[in-house]
Amino acid sequence: MPWLRFGLLVLVLTRIVFLFGALRRRFAGKRADGGGEAYEYSVSRGKNRVVTAVRIGLDLPDTQRFLLRREGLLDRVAKWLGIAREWQTHDSSFDDAIFILSDDRVLLEALSFDRELRLAAERLFGNPQVKSIECARGYVWVTLHKIAPGEKGRTDEEIAVPLAAGVRPNLATLRDRLRAIGSRPWTDDRDPALEREHWLLIATSVIGIAGIAAFFWGEGLGLPRQLVFAAIESHAMLLTLIAGAILLALLVSLIGRTSRTHLVLMEILLVALPGAWFAGRALYTLENERLDRAPVTQYVTRLADVYTRRGSRSTSYYLVVEGWPDERFGRELKVRASVYARFRAGDCARFDLHRGYFGDPWLSAIEPDDGCAGSTPPG
Repeated sequence: MPWLRFGLLVLVLTRIVFLFGALRRRFAGKRADGGGEAYEYSVSRGKNRVVTAVRIGLDLPDTQRFLLRREGLLDRVAKWLGIAREWQTHDSSFDDAIFILSDDRVLLEALSFDRELRLAAERLFGNPQVKSIECARGYVWVTLHKIAPGEKGRTDEEIAVPLAAGVRPNLATLRDRLRAIGSRPWTDDRDPALEREHWLLIATSVIGIAGIAAFFWGEGLGLPRQLVFAAIESHAMLLTLIAGAILLALLVSLIGRTSRTHLVLMEILLVALPGAWFAGRALYTLENERLDRAPVTQYVTRLADVYTRRGSRSTSYYLVVEGWPDERFGRELKVRASVYARFRAGDCARFDLHRGYFGDPWLSAIEPDDGCAGSTPPG
């Protein structure tokens, strides 16, 4: 179970990083000309300055907002299941290869009738490094990935300029065809689901962040500490199902079946639901202790062992209990250094045990003791 919780945490963290990128919806870069039309570029770097993405953008009046990307298995399955609906231009080479994330009728009809616009997009995706084409807030830009590892030692400009040379001609053609559409300045009524998706993803991110904070709070080594989570996790699961039902109802009512529905659904499943479970687990742990009015049971037992485990950056401290009154309690307790320093192997220790409001026992104190007589366990 601990490994499952840790795996869910990693998943939520990864998806939230992705969501932050998706919520930006704007391009900001450094100006360059490279001997031709001016363009802008930005370079994203990860750990050890490894280049993760490069964006090349051109100015465009804010009349269009969309994202084009390679159509993947998730897109095809979502369309087959009827979860998502994507506009079809009836150009099979374009429709089979590119997924249109937009429900703006002006753009969709332009893609259907303007072959040059479709060809410019197809030529850009002919470059295997092009991950997506996006247009919003006065720019149209491409995002390139699969950047060579050796690029991390070069400056952003040294990396972006040769990449820009390979995409600028087709990006300029795409920009010119978009400009030729002649649509009015962007307003949210052109694609209402776009703004609604934005707010649903923000809500999903907030729940995920709350879950991450709850996870780290629950993994603390201080006291009080929960020893059993059976009823707590059942309550947390019920809360998760309620939160999921509310978010799904909002998804259906606010967005419906659009080109983005399956992507928002995926974030609800991968971010909001695990986050709600972590948050619910922490909430009911607090309530299990706060509402507990049963008298404390003092249990005295011998410590079979005490030991440390050294990692690359920190040391962990453990007490090994000789026996517990409840077989559900783990014999090994990871504790703070200040608690560990008070005991040696073979010492007697007193544990203050509580029944728990939901029936899940918890521990409020660990103290040295002179005797090793057991006592009746809680509940």
